[in-house]
Amino acid sequence: MEPVSSIDEEHALRSYLYCRLSIALLQTARQQVTTNVTAFDQRHYRGGHHAGKAWYPGRVSRWRRILFVSFIAQLCALVGFSFVFPFLPLYIQTLGVHGAAIPLWAGVLGFSLSIAMALVAPLWGTLADRYGRKPMVVRAMTAGVFTTALLIVAPNIWAVLGLRILQGIFTGSVAASQALVASVTPRERMAFSMGLMQSAVFTGAAAGPFVGGFLDDHLGFHGTFAVGAAMLAVATLLVVFFVDEDFKRPIPEPGASRNPLVNLRKVASPSLLAMALVLFMSEFGNVVPAPVLALLAPHLSGVPVEHGIAQTPTTVGVILAVAGLCAAIAATQAQRVTNRFGYRRVLIVAIFLAGVFYIPAFFVGAVWQFVAVRALVGVCLGLAMPSASAIIGLMTPERQRASAYSVTSSASSFGIAFGPLVGGALSAVYGLRIAFLVTAFVLLLVSGVVSALVREPSAVEKEVVSPMPAIARSAATVSARSNGGDGGTEPSHNHIFGRK
Repeated sequence: MEPVSSIDEEHALRSYLYCRLSIALLQTARQQVTTNVTAFDQRHYRGGHHAGKAWYPGRVSRWRRILFVSFIAQLCALVGFSFVFPFLPLYIQTLGVHGAAIPLWAGVLGFSLSIAMALVAPLWGTLADRYGRKPMVVRAMTAGVFTTALLIVAPNIWAVLGLRILQGIFTGSVAASQALVASVTPRERMAFSMGLMQSAVFTGAAAGPFVGGFLDDHLGFHGTFAVGAAMLAVATLLVVFFVDEDFKRPIPEPGASRNPLVNLRKVASPSLLAMALVLFMSEFGNVVPAPVLALLAPHLSGVPVEHGIAQTPTTVGVILAVAGLCAAIAATQAQRVTNRFGYRRVLIVAIFLAGVFYIPAFFVGAVWQFVAVRALVGVCLGLAMPSASAIIGLMTPERQRASAYSVTSSASSFGIAFGPLVGGALSAVYGLRIAFLVTAFVLLLVSGVVSALVREPSAVEKEVVSPMPAIARSAATVSARSNGGDGGTEPSHNHIFGRK
């Protein structure tokens, strides 16, 4: 029997470490969800009209069940998507793309998806408010299944580009899931719900590349695409069979247009546009360093070397995984922090500190230093993003929340599309590290914009003038409370934007 070579041993050890780290990321996320949901259920059943009733894990209200299922589905979907996206620059080489065309096509593929998503997201949001949020989530995840699976048979780079554009047009499960969860979440638990949904985003983005790297080594690109499509299919089935949206189509106002784009103008209030600007600048600043991260890593001390070759992908994967894990853990604590300090204050301070922590990235010389910087930034963004999502949900009437989240999702997509282009251009002229100073400046500017334009959501919902008679409104309120909802109406935008 031939002895096992040292190369095989190292390959096996690296694969084992990939698996262990991926499992640890997923277990951490699951434990955080279980801890938060269980703690809230126990507190909920110690008081109020549930006092004296025995608590058990199966007794979970409808909104918490939808939240938990949506979290698991979103996590599966984002892990499935993350199997594919980080490795597209390697995959397109198998389609005949070589040399200087590789980074060019990689940039085009990323830009095309973000721009397509930014342009159509408001349309999907208005359709969700008109026909229901659950169908939009199912549509987005089902489109992900087919567009990911079709990568297996893509004959050339142009087919891949077409599939990326279709993904941008028909997917977008994050905004759809947020709107679905926000529509059933009580106001006082909005940060808790948005924190869990945001932790799914962070955890999926962190665990996906590690699992995808392991699968690429053992199954190849086509096998990895098949597993990714299967993960998306599981996410779709979870939503189809375990999310029961009680959607009632709103009665159109007299003279209202049937054109969704015309009705979208009514949603675009000054407060929502302010939050869209905040999210655009935040995403833009955060992804400016994206093109230079893999190029900077080989110049840092502490990069592992095997057979004289620097393990840059492994180093970048560790940096991103640590940042994502820290952000996911911080996001699950967003409710606790915002309860103490308020949504607006947490958003301002978190984004400000993220900008401050990006400044040392300009000077770091070792991998561990860069990991520490990204971990601190991850904690700050893990608190900031759920706070922003909660503010959007609280400032918007329930019947318009899908449209509101689609507008802010569109703004985020524009930021994600243009940030890497600006970062790459500046780095080509002024050096790789300039991107981190640009990010720091933009995030510090965002904190100032939030301080000037965004106000704390009202703790008590204000009554909105409605054509429905007062007696009918009272009956609707009592009915909503008896069904487990918060039973109130929506707040005035004046409490959030500008002066009271």
